[in-house]
Amino acid sequence: MRKVTIILPTKDNEIQLDNAIKTLFESTNYPNYKLIIVESNTKRFHELSYPVFLMKNWQKIKEKLPWFPEIEIITTSSKGINIKAINVGIESTKDEDILLIHDDMSFFKLYKRDWLAEMASVEYSKSNMGMITYLNNIGRSGTEYLENLHWIGSWFCYIPRETINKVGILDEEFEIGEDIDYSYRVQKEGLILAVTDFWFQHHQIRDTPHNPQTEEIKKRNAERFRNKHGIK
Repeated sequence: MRKVTIILPTKDNEIQLDNAIKTLFESTNYPNYKLIIVESNTKRFHELSYPVFLMKNWQKIKEKLPWFPEIEIITTSSKGINIKAINVGIESTKDEDILLIHDDMSFFKLYKRDWLAEMASVEYSKSNMGMITYLNNIGRSGTEYLENLHWIGSWFCYIPRETINKVGILDEEFEIGEDIDYSYRVQKEGLILAVTDFWFQHHQIRDTPHNPQTEEIKKRNAERFRNKHGIK
C-alpha cells in the first residue's frame, strides 16, 4: 500500500479551508495518507493557528470515520504565493507519493469507490504515468508558453514519488505558471499526464483575493518559461 502525503497550502482563507478539509476527510477512507497544511505568509495565524483552532471541529468528524489521518501544520513565508509553500511541504516528505490540493477545493464521496485508494493503487513504477488529475482537468497552454502543451494545475495533482525523484520540485522563480513548467518537465522525462474518471470542484472562492494575475504578470512568466527551456 503506497503512502500518500496531501499538501495543502493556505493563506487567510478560513471558511473555504474548513470546507476543503472536512470534505476531504469525509470523501476517502484510505488508511495510509497524511495531511500537511502549510500556512503561507498569513496575517491572522501568528498568535493562534487557525488550522489548529479548526482541528477541534475536524476531530468531531472522527466519530463518523473508520480512520482519521495524521495532520501536520507548517508555518512559512512565501512572499504571498503558494509555490514555496508547496515545496516546503514536498521537502518535508521522504518516500511517499504527493497529492497537491488548494484550500478552495470541495471533495465528493464516490459510490462504492474510494478515489484516493484508486489513485494510490496504480503501479507507477511499472508505467509511465507522471502525474494524475481528475476528469477534464488537463489544460492546454497557448502560444504564450508552448502551443497545445498539456498541463495539470496544482489545485489537484497526484505526483508519484518516482516522478519527484526524476523531476524534482517546483521552480520558485515563477510567480504563476509553475504548474505549466512542471508539467512540461514531467513530459520531457517521457512521462505522461493522466486523468481518472471522477470529478471534484475547484470553486476559487476566497475570503481574501487571489494573487494578481495581470496580463503583464502572465507575459513575464510565459517569457521566463520560454527562456528557461529554449523555446522560440
